[in-house]
Amino acid sequence: MSLQRRAFLLLCGLVLLAGGAASPSSSRRLRGAVGGCTGKTGRSPKLPPLGQRRSRQRIAFDDECVGPGVTGIDSIRLDGRGLRRLATGASDPAVSPDRTKIAYSGEPSAGGGGIYVMRADGTPVRWIDHEGNSVDTQPAWSPDRRKLVFVRSNGCPSCGTSVFQASLFTINSDGSGRRRLADEPQLVDNPGPSWIDSRHILVTARLGGAWEFAIIDSHDGRVRREILPILKFLGTQPPNAPAALSPNRRELAYAECDNGDCSSTSVVLITLRGRLIQKIRGASDPAWSPQGDLLYSCRQQAGIKGDTSRIMFAPAHGGATRAITPRTLSADQPQWLGLQVRRSG
Repeated sequence: MSLQRRAFLLLCGLVLLAGGAASPSSSRRLRGAVGGCTGKTGRSPKLPPLGQRRSRQRIAFDDECVGPGVTGIDSIRLDGRGLRRLATGASDPAVSPDRTKIAYSGEPSAGGGGIYVMRADGTPVRWIDHEGNSVDTQPAWSPDRRKLVFVRSNGCPSCGTSVFQASLFTINSDGSGRRRLADEPQLVDNPGPSWIDSRHILVTARLGGAWEFAIIDSHDGRVRREILPILKFLGTQPPNAPAALSPNRRELAYAECDNGDCSSTSVVLITLRGRLIQKIRGASDPAWSPQGDLLYSCRQQAGIKGDTSRIMFAPAHGGATRAITPRTLSADQPQWLGLQVRRSG
């Protein structure tokens, strides 16, 4: 968990206590469709209906302010209806490739932090990795659903009390076979791992003194390829949102800091060769649907009461960008779930 998130949760608690597969042209279509974060983002009667089937599609997301110092994972339909709490004391949702399970970083009130896996309807919950004295975050599924990669952070006394050293681990989805990637590159605080294929993982790392995206081997952690972003990061570390590879495996969406303290971010779309496609100012936490639609969060408010953000949906085939989550939530880290998940029993 980044220092920014911890500070936000503290502020959130004080406020609560006081107030009680896409086609190769998907990116080209998105280029003219994404509306960004400026202007009105609320529901508008001028927006065309999504259609019955499209409206029932769901996303999962991180609810940043469930209670004092507590995050949760919720799901909601694309039409903004059917808000559902899936887990409390949870963050970093990662939806499995078949959309049936969600892995996440859990810190339940009863103790026992680590990586958890639940069904997409929120039941049952299985604790697959016990973090102990470390902090385990940012799980991501392998394409065959058999493994997860996650980030383990430990304090670095020689680096300063607020600095963490990140390592990558893989683990089987049943909790067996946990293994550290020994030859990983020097990772940033939140490397945001995601699988390219069964043999390669995308991470944010420090290479040659600068932060870059690196494709590493999922078995030994060695760097196989570097991707240098065309726009340089200005703060002390990249935002804590993982980079997201498009379904066609040709474009990369990531969040970039716009200022030194990373209080302002933009979502940047680039090709895997580093060519700029688009920059969405004020946005963060990019994610894709299997059809190439873009999801991201937009900060709505800043001040003494803290920040709030809403999840935005930009259709791959054009059309208006619209807000999905209500203004009453602070929502980020969207993940595509697909058709409505029905509760069992």
